[in-house]
Amino acid sequence: MRDPESLEAWVDEQLERLAVDSGARRLEVPASIKAAVLDRCGHFESFPGMAILAGGNDLYHAPAACYHAYTELQGARLAADQTITVVAPCARNESGADVEPGRLKHFRMREVVFVGAPGWVTRQRDGWMQRAASFAASLGLSGSMEAATDTFFGDPGRGRRLIQQLKTLKYELRVGVGDAGTLALASFNLHETFFTSRFDIGMADGSPVASGCAAFGVERWALAHTAQRHASL
Repeated sequence: MRDPESLEAWVDEQLERLAVDSGARRLEVPASIKAAVLDRCGHFESFPGMAILAGGNDLYHAPAACYHAYTELQGARLAADQTITVVAPCARNESGADVEPGRLKHFRMREVVFVGAPGWVTRQRDGWMQRAASFAASLGLSGSMEAATDTFFGDPGRGRRLIQQLKTLKYELRVGVGDAGTLALASFNLHETFFTSRFDIGMADGSPVASGCAAFGVERWALAHTAQRHASL
């Protein structure tokens, strides 16, 4: 059996391979993110108090790895749809962090980000739901895909949650972890034009452009694998 750190590294290697094999390009990113980027993402407005300083008043830990991808594409006029994969150290000042199993204040996130025509983005998101379910099954993880109500972007209020449910903007892959209940290993999100408009990302031919992502909590995959393995012994 692998130790936790090597298991996490192995899980991320497999996820990265799935991403690259599906046509994603790797994006190397810094360990922190500028306050101006989080402001452009609407993070301070939507999730007050959740960002964690990484040093000085201008640098934060990224709350999500995909924020780096929008910075990379800011102002771009794309000739074709884009798929980017990125892994980054992330942090969120969430209630229950470091107490609930799998809900960590500091963690690593592997994401696959899609930017392009709205229909294409939706198909990519749905395809990654299938890939993630197959990958989980290959590890012996039993779980289910569920529509999620917590917001990934924008106003976290009740109205936004209801719209998200109606439009099925977010799904989660949830697996059982013994007495702790279920744990979300990945989320599959459609952002519509929220980020592409804020970062002035467009298509060269002027056609509509949207974004979406598949996000994987690396430590959570390792935790779920260990928990279900122990349960089967």
